[in-house]
Amino acid sequence: MRTHYHTLLKPLEERLKRPLLIAKELGYFLDTHPTVEGFKVFWHRVKRDRMEQYQRVTAKWRGMPPYPLEVCPSFENPARLICWAYELLLDRELDLIKVSTFLKVLPMNPMSWRERLDAWSLK
Repeated sequence: MRTHYHTLLKPLEERLKRPLLIAKELGYFLDTHPTVEGFKVFWHRVKRDRMEQYQRVTAKWRGMPPYPLEVCPSFENPARLICWAYELLLDRELDLIKVSTFLKVLPMNPMSWRERLDAWSLK
């Protein structure tokens, strides 16, 4: 699994008070914790607290509702993932074309969890 950082994650990190990365496996997803268990706990709480919004926003940005057993939805590209995360976690709608353009102008940086945690601790 490859992980990346982008400055568009900063408002999400500030709201959630935690470092984040964009991970790529079969699709792009928001990696919220360096351990699998911490990742699962985070998304369980999001679904518990915002299930209706989670289902609606996931269906909007992915084109289909979340799968019952998935921990966190994955998306075909990082722009859709970022738009989904902003709407779900910040209650802000972003323009997909503008986010896609911004990602082309300022690409994502490959970054490991160790590097992200080191950068986060320097704040």
